[in-house]
Amino acid sequence: MDRKVIAGRKTFPGVCALGVFLALFSGAVVFPELSALEPGRGVPRLTAEKWYGKEDAIKAKRLSAIVLMDLSAQDSPALLQMLESMLLSAQGRELSITVFAMNQEKTADAVMKSLGSRSFPVGLDSKLRMRDLLAPEVSLFPYAILAENGVVLWSGLPTELELVTEKVLKGTFSAEKQKKVEGLRKELQIAIQSGLAVVVSSTADRILAVLPDDRLAIQSKLFALDAMRKREEAEAFIAKVCKENPSDVRLHIMQLDFLLRAGKVQLFVKKALEGYEQFRESKNLLLFVSFVIENVPFGVMDPAQQIRLAGEAFKRIPVGVSREERMSRALGAELLARALSLAGRFEEAVKWQEEAFALRKGTALEEAASLRLAYYRAALAASRRKSSSGSAEGKK
Repeated sequence: MDRKVIAGRKTFPGVCALGVFLALFSGAVVFPELSALEPGRGVPRLTAEKWYGKEDAIKAKRLSAIVLMDLSAQDSPALLQMLESMLLSAQGRELSITVFAMNQEKTADAVMKSLGSRSFPVGLDSKLRMRDLLAPEVSLFPYAILAENGVVLWSGLPTELELVTEKVLKGTFSAEKQKKVEGLRKELQIAIQSGLAVVVSSTADRILAVLPDDRLAIQSKLFALDAMRKREEAEAFIAKVCKENPSDVRLHIMQLDFLLRAGKVQLFVKKALEGYEQFRESKNLLLFVSFVIENVPFGVMDPAQQIRLAGEAFKRIPVGVSREERMSRALGAELLARALSLAGRFEEAVKWQEEAFALRKGTALEEAASLRLAYYRAALAASRRKSSSGSAEGKK
C-alpha cells in the first residue's frame, strides 16, 4: 500500500514561531485516529539513512523533540524556521531537536542544499523506518513527539510543540488537559477549512476554557474576529490575553503582529516600548526585540529608541561557542546594524553586519546576511559622496 504524506499547503501571515500556526494547522484534510508512541514509552534509538549537515549525533538534553515531515511541502521552510527559533530562545538550553525527512534522497538533497545548514540534525527517512517506529499509524504530517529524559511525554502537531515545551519546562504541563482538547482541535480545523468564522471563534473559546494560554486557539479566534470585521473586539481580546499572561513573550508578539495588520502603528510602537520594559530581564528579550526591529514600519519609531532596544538585547546574549549562541549573536548584530543604519550611522552598521555575516556563513541565512552587508556598504558609500552632487541633482 502506498503510504502518503499529507502536509499543509496554505500560508497565513505570522511571526517567528507563530507564523507557522495556521499555515500548518489548516492544510491537512483527514482526521485519522492517531497512533504513535504512547506517553510513558521509551524513545527508540534514532538512526537515519544519512544526516544532513555536520551534526551526525543527537544531543543529550533534558527534553528532546522529534519531528517527522515532508521537506518538499510548501510550509516546510516555515516549520524549520519555527524549530530554529525554539533553539535560539531560552528553550534551547534544555531542548534538542531532530527532524526526519520522509522524502526520496534526491528530493531531500535538493531541498537541504537550498535551505542550508540548520541548528539541529536532519535525517533522511526515505524508507520510513523511523516513521514506522515512532508513528506507524499516523497519516497527518508533519508530526511531532516530545520526550523527557528519553521517555515520551506528548505527541501531536508541531504547531503545539513550542507551547507544550514551555509548559513542561515551567512544570505546568497537563497531559490530561491536552487530551481533553484533542477533539476540539479537530472541530476547529474543520471550521477553519470550511471558512466558518463564527464556529472557529466559538470552538476556540471552548479550547481556551480548558487551556487559557493555548496559542493556536488564540490565533484562530483573532483570525475569526477579523474575518467577521469585529476588529475592536479582536483588539480587546488579544489585550486581555496579554494582560492575563504577562510573561508569555510570544503572546505579546502576537499582539504586535495583530496591531500591524490592523494598521495601528502608533499603538504598535507604544506596546513595543512597554513590552521592552516588561521583558528587559527575560531570556527571550532578543526574540521580542527582533520582531519589533524587523517589523516596525519606517518612520514611526524614533531611531534612538530602536538603537537602545537592539543594544540592550545584544548585551544580554550569552557569550559562548555553541551554534545556538553564535546564531543568537548573529541575530543581535543584525538588529544593531539595522537600527544604526536608520540613524545614518552606516560605518557602524557595516561593522556589525560584517560580524553577523561571518557568523551566518554556511547557514540558511548566509545569502540574506550578504545582501544586507552589501546594502549597508552601498549606503555608506552614498553618504560619503560630496554634498555638491546632491545640490546639483536638486537644481536639475
